[in-house]
Order: sequence, then structure tokens, then C-alpha cells
Amino acid sequence: MPASLTAVQRLIFSQDPGALRQLVALLEETATTPRPSRQLQVHAQLGGLLQVASHFVPYYRERLPAWCRDGLFDAARFTELPILKRSDLQEFGAQLENTRPPEPYRALGSTTTSGSTGTPIITKGHRAAAMMTRAQQIRFQRRFGFDFDAPCAFLTSPHKPGVADPPEGSVGPAWSAGFGSGPALLLDLMADTNDQLDWLIGKRVPYLATYPSNLQALIQRSVELGRKPEALRAIVLSSEPVSPELIALTRDTWGAQCLATYSSSEAGLMGSPRVDGGYYVEAEAVHVEVLRDDDTPCGPGEIGRVVITTLQEFLRPLIRYEVGDYAEVVRDDLADPITLPRLGRVMGRERTMILLPDGRRVWPHFEFAPLLSIGGLRKWQLVQHADLSITARVVGNGALGAVLQARIVDVIRSALPGVQVRIEQVEDIPRTARGKFLELVSEVGTPDGRAS
Repeated sequence: MPASLTAVQRLIFSQDPGALRQLVALLEETATTPRPSRQLQVHAQLGGLLQVASHFVPYYRERLPAWCRDGLFDAARFTELPILKRSDLQEFGAQLENTRPPEPYRALGSTTTSGSTGTPIITKGHRAAAMMTRAQQIRFQRRFGFDFDAPCAFLTSPHKPGVADPPEGSVGPAWSAGFGSGPALLLDLMADTNDQLDWLIGKRVPYLATYPSNLQALIQRSVELGRKPEALRAIVLSSEPVSPELIALTRDTWGAQCLATYSSSEAGLMGSPRVDGGYYVEAEAVHVEVLRDDDTPCGPGEIGRVVITTLQEFLRPLIRYEVGDYAEVVRDDLADPITLPRLGRVMGRERTMILLPDGRRVWPHFEFAPLLSIGGLRKWQLVQHADLSITARVVGNGALGAVLQARIVDVIRSALPGVQVRIEQVEDIPRTARGKFLELVSEVGTPDGRAS
């Protein structure tokens, strides 16, 4: 560990049963830390992280310059440190782990993620990460006035058969343990959309946690059937980009608020929702850079690569790690009492981009929402082929007529000029093993030659 612990780290190390509640209170206090003081605190944390990594992590011990070993932070030289790639995590694995992790950071289990490129990344969980993430979640939920004694529905995970099957699902422990008694209501994410909607309506919960693609499917079916979850107030979304169209569609059809979080399996919760859209960076846990292609920092209004450094991770510290996402930089609002850094839109991963015939790479941020009023359209997936043409795979209620097919083509062409589009009607579009819909499948190589 660093020579001196921060207040956050002291609570993570604490065996006090009330440490989580104290940590939430501390995070609420630090959310309004004056910006100059916050920068000094972050620099101190970065210095401590570099010191630990250069002494106890084999990968960094061989690569970090000597100045990192003394715990003193140099902002100018920090941006000269090499950027860690996803391929480095895949190639070097255990060499990126601390050989002497403190007790709260000792691995308790692991998860594997591979994305669409097939090579897995193994992430190990520990008590410190679980405690920090829980405190971060409670902080933003309190900011939005959540009632922790009310139930919350979770459509976030596939379950083993018999564990959370429709029509009833299952009941888990309190979803905000230590802050309220509201039960977690669980349903298998792999359940049919009709079953999910029936369950959600029947449970009359004020809160729902799910993925954007699943929410969109639920709303589509809700519109078709003319039925909706009347009690729903807020929906917490994670793991996928959230478009303004989906936020507006949810508000207009269900009267519920979408609260998008930004996280990764490697770094945990990195951004929490702002009332006016976009994200607050979880600055006590992660330092975020948004960089242009030449590795210089983006200015307000620009979109660039997200590069993060974990501040509370001492099992596998990530220093200047390129997450793979693109995000928009926005100006700080000096009138906002919350002084956490801000991000605008998180656009998504490079592999979710479409290559236009003129050489531009763009994200297909458009919705089929204008078509929902027509009816007949339930699911869709775009497939971009090596010749840059797009097949829109669509699931309809019965055969799609020529008029509806023409409207689908017009929506895609208006957003993606110059791309040739064809429609393929299919019976279903399966979810991935983790229960997600892939709205884009790209067969086009990315700029460095990898398949998307």
C-alpha cells in the first residue's frame, strides 16, 4: 500500500460494521470538494498507486520509470507513461497483479469477459472493490431520492433453471442492505420479452435495473400491447450506450426516468448519472483521460478514447488503461455544487462503429422509435459486411410489407449516408450468453486490422 492511506482507503481497511455507511457519507462530502483541492487529492492517490505498482506488480516493475517508486506524483511525466491496451491484459495476465495484495484486495472470485473479439479478460473480485462499488451506487441513488425500503426489479443476469423462472421469478435479499429493507426481485434475463413485461407489470415496482437493449425490447412490446408498468419511477441502465432517443421514449411511454451508469468489468463503476444527462466521473475511484488519436487531451465538445487509471485498485492496478470506449468531453458547470468531473455521451466501443463509404467511422446512434407507432416491428440488428453494405435483420409481427420495409431503409440511410441497405426478416434474434442483444455486428476490420 502507499506510505499513507487516504480517508477512503482507511474505511476500506476498517473492520467496523458501520464502515460502509461512513464511506457513503465520506463520498457525499468529497463530491463537493473544491476543484483545486480535488486535483491535489487525485495527484496524491496517483502517486501512491504508482509507488505500489512499481514495487509489487511485475509488469510495472519492469516498465515504470524510477520516479514512480518514491510516491511523488509528476503530472507532466504521467502523461508520458505508455498506454495499457486490452491486448496487454490478455497477454500478460498474472504479471499485472500485485504479488503482495493487502487483505481487502485479495481475490475472492473471478469473472471472464471476451466481448466480440473472442479473447477473454479475467477480472478478479475482492472485498475492497465490492465495498467501493456499493458505496458509489448508494451515493448516486440517494442523489436521485431512491426509497431504499421499496422493492427493485432486476433484469440483469441469466440464472440457472429453476432459480428465477417466469412467471414469478425469485426474491433476493435487500438490494440496499444497510440502508433499507426493500427486496430485490429477480427474473431470468433470458426469459421471453412477453414474460418479462408481464412480470414487471405484476410486481408494481418503482425501480428497475436492466440493459438498454432489453429496455428497448420491453418498451416496444409494451407499445404493441398497450400495457405498461404503471408504478415504475426510475430505471438504472448499465453496460451499453444509452441514446437520447431511448431516454425520451422511456419518459414518453412509461413516464419513467432513465439513469445511465458507466462501468467496466475491469474498473467497476466509472460514471454515475447527472440530472441533466451525461455522467459524473467517479473521481474517488478512477482518473479519466479522454484522448485524441495523437494522445493529446480532448477539449469540450470533442469525442475521444477513454483512458483510465484506477485509484482504489491494488490487486490489479490499471495505469493509463485504454478501456475501448469513446466519450464526449463537456465543460464543468461552476454553478453545480457537485464538483466531480463530467463526461457527456459515452458513445460506445470502436467495434460498435460503422464505416461509411467516405471513410468516416460513426456510431449508429439512431432508433427505430419513429416506426413503433406503425406497429409490426419487434427487434432489429444491423450487420455491416466487408463491402460496407448493411443488412438490417428484423423481427416482425407477421410479414413486413413493402411500405414498412421502405421506411426502415429510409431511417438507416438518413443516419448512415451512402451505405447500401437491405432488409432480412428473421424469426428471432438470439441474445448472447450473457443475455444481451447485439444491435450491431460488424464484419469490417478496425483500423489496426482486428476484426470488430
